[in-house]
Amino acid sequence: MKKLQQRNEAAKAAFDKFYKDLYGERWESLCRALEQPTRYCCVLNKHASPVHLSILLAPLASALMQLPFTSCPCLIIPQDPSVLLPWPSPSLDEFGRAPYYLMDAASVLVVSAALKPSPKDSILDLCSAPGGKSFVILQSLEKGGFLQSNDSSSERVKRLKNVVKECLPPMTNGVNNRPDVFVSCLDATEPKNFDEERFDKVLVDAPCSTDRHILHDIDQLQKWSASRLRTDSSRQFSLLMTAIRAVRVGGIIVYATCSLASIENDGVISKFLSRISSPTTPFCAEVVHLETEPVIGERTEHGWLVLPDKTTWGPLYFSIIKRLQDKPYFE
Repeated sequence: MKKLQQRNEAAKAAFDKFYKDLYGERWESLCRALEQPTRYCCVLNKHASPVHLSILLAPLASALMQLPFTSCPCLIIPQDPSVLLPWPSPSLDEFGRAPYYLMDAASVLVVSAALKPSPKDSILDLCSAPGGKSFVILQSLEKGGFLQSNDSSSERVKRLKNVVKECLPPMTNGVNNRPDVFVSCLDATEPKNFDEERFDKVLVDAPCSTDRHILHDIDQLQKWSASRLRTDSSRQFSLLMTAIRAVRVGGIIVYATCSLASIENDGVISKFLSRISSPTTPFCAEVVHLETEPVIGERTEHGWLVLPDKTTWGPLYFSIIKRLQDKPYFE
């Protein structure tokens, strides 16, 4: 037991040292915020029964507020200890539709402020499971739009298919008013698995170190290492190379992680931009910064970072990349 405690303490000390070197004096308050339970918002499904929704949320009705920085209907419980009630389980309505999806508001921000899906967009959600961001995307898509939700794990894809099914509108008098949706189980690091220049927008919600989760799971904390971050960043770079091939010229890629580590955030974007600038690479791209900065988060070199010590949401990083015309000698 004593040896186990010593290993746990050593793992936490190594984790703390790495991030204290990165964040300095801020790390103490940031770590305290990360150790708190994750806060959730409630993204409403516009296709579900409003009656069913009102019944489910009736016990919380007096405490609910619209999240101010998203374009889709999204509710929060204000940060008042007297109203921090648990969200009820989102049981399906009579049409088999989920009334809402619970997720971190920073993740909603990635879709509403960065990806900005339009009704007729063709979108690839490259690493989609468990499906929250696809759920948010589908609140904007209409008939004529297209979403490919992909994940490399067959087990996660089973859950993903249910999420997609439960948020699509029902048939109306035999008329299909849905966007086209395709759920795939493909290796996202292999560019040729996806149609070239098929999509207006690609979301790369990259698997990462999930630092907040690690702080709440001692087994994962013992497995954490700086070398693991380097391994993660190599995979994340590969995902971006898949995305740049799949998005059309003039389209955008939104790269996102829930990591605190710059090596997985701005570091991956810097490596990507360096590769793109090589004369041996046909692609051209540039980072695009938000015209209007969100009310939560802070600017980084290549993107935007939301951290819970200042916002209660996150951690969440994102960067927006626009594909430009290919180099002329490759055309």
